[in-house]
Amino acid sequence: MGIIENGILGTVKNKVGGVVGSNWKGRNTLRAYSKPANPRTAKQILQRDKMGRANIFSKRLVGPIFNVFWDPFLKSISGFNAFMSVNLSKFTETIAYATLVIVEGKLQQLFISSLATDISNNQLTVNWDPSSISDSEWMEKASIVVYNVTDDRFEIFTDVASLGNTQAILDLFSLNLADDIAVYLFWSKTVDGVLTGVSTSTAVVEVVPA
Repeated sequence: MGIIENGILGTVKNKVGGVVGSNWKGRNTLRAYSKPANPRTAKQILQRDKMGRANIFSKRLVGPIFNVFWDPFLKSISGFNAFMSVNLSKFTETIAYATLVIVEGKLQQLFISSLATDISNNQLTVNWDPSSISDSEWMEKASIVVYNVTDDRFEIFTDVASLGNTQAILDLFSLNLADDIAVYLFWSKTVDGVLTGVSTSTAVVEVVPA
């Protein structure tokens, strides 16, 4: 319902007949009312489905990953929105977990060389080869994000090991036979305790073997 304040010559708020009244930057304005569109073409439905999947996946990464490793290097966009921009196309009905970019940066990438699982102890060992990165950086820290596709659960390990250690042994909440897991590895550089750079994450997706 629209409201006309101070009589017929006063301010119009909300919808009155075929017009909508509002205040924009201190000015009273009127515009023609148009019914909001809600397109349902096949292409638009697919896009909405992608947005839904991406949102469900990524909202749990906002605090520990996007705020920490994306936001410091962005000016006009949030880490969450940057992640969505980079990854949205990959959230099809069959999500391409191995191609997702959990962190994006300019440092040289660090690649996972192998994974080893210990189901009895719920442990995952992540191995990497830092030989392509200068020796002076080997004391910088690696971070790992583990996503259990089967259980839809994240486990995040930031600054878990120095690059020169070449591996990290992670204690997981649970690890079961035939679990489908996606493991994302990246490293970050700090100067006097201030984050100055990150590498774009790399990924390995595996089914836990018998």
